[in-house]
Amino acid sequence: MVQADVYPIPSCAECGIQSAGKCPTCHRSLCIDHFPLEAHQPCATRGAQHAEQMRCYICGDPVKPQQWSTAIFAHYVDNHMCAGCHRYVCNDKHTAFQQEDVAIRRDGLRSHRYHLTKRFCPTCARLRIFGGLIGAGLWLGGAVIVVATLVIVAQIALG
Repeated sequence: MVQADVYPIPSCAECGIQSAGKCPTCHRSLCIDHFPLEAHQPCATRGAQHAEQMRCYICGDPVKPQQWSTAIFAHYVDNHMCAGCHRYVCNDKHTAFQQEDVAIRRDGLRSHRYHLTKRFCPTCARLRIFGGLIGAGLWLGGAVIVVATLVIVAQIALG
């Protein structure tokens, strides 16, 4: 007798019912009710402990990273963090550019849609072609290494 392959559906780490997806921060399987950051551990305690650090780096207004689910397969994540310099940015005053990306991740035979909000601060918005401030620094560092290598090779070849 041949047995069919069984693909168990993961259960919620908080309550044990059918999982709706995985938290992008702690990677635990969670149901729709426990998917928000303040509804499951360890993200709830981490958010409470670091609440003072979660402030817009320009004006100092408090920001609150959010995530929620509208269905078993649709999840929304907004970290309120600049995608270019990885610092917290407020939504009202200092988000110069905002874009929504959709990432589809497989979970056994199911798949989940994660709608990720990418924000850019005023400084990184001008440099978003390079990946923001950090990406521009990496591009500049790479260019310096290439130029230095070419100068060294030219000196060895000529001398």
